[in-house]
Amino acid sequence: MRSDHAKVRSELSRLSKQNKLTAAYTVAVASNPKSALHACFEWDDKIAGVKYRLEQARELISSFEITVRVEHRNVEVQEFVHHPHKSKTGGGYVGTVELRDQPDAARDFVQGQLQIAEAYVRKAADFATVLKVEGETRDLADRLRTLRARVSEAAA
Repeated sequence: MRSDHAKVRSELSRLSKQNKLTAAYTVAVASNPKSALHACFEWDDKIAGVKYRLEQARELISSFEITVRVEHRNVEVQEFVHHPHKSKTGGGYVGTVELRDQPDAARDFVQGQLQIAEAYVRKAADFATVLKVEGETRDLADRLRTLRARVSEAAA
């Protein structure tokens, strides 16, 4: 799936300016083999079907939540999460409760979640800067980085 980045960006910008930039409309436009967007998609339904079912499986696995009693309070969390050590070897999920019994993996999982949170906060801070609605978002990202370092140090 090769595409010309500049042409794809131009086409997406055109759709945006027409207030038509939706996933469904983008696929509709891309279905035309002459569209700059066409090469960005998998059009072989056998391949696309398998990829879509894998995505459905990920959504299914991630859709379950459990309530865990921790120190006299209930905490609601996702029931199955990516195992941080299996993810490096092709993926795999583990029950959150089972992960508790694997201290190194549990620490690595929490660090990964903090890293994701930090990335989202930094992204929000960048948007806030561009959109001129800055607040304390940059400071929050720095605090998340510090917390992630403390989690790492506590395990050492």
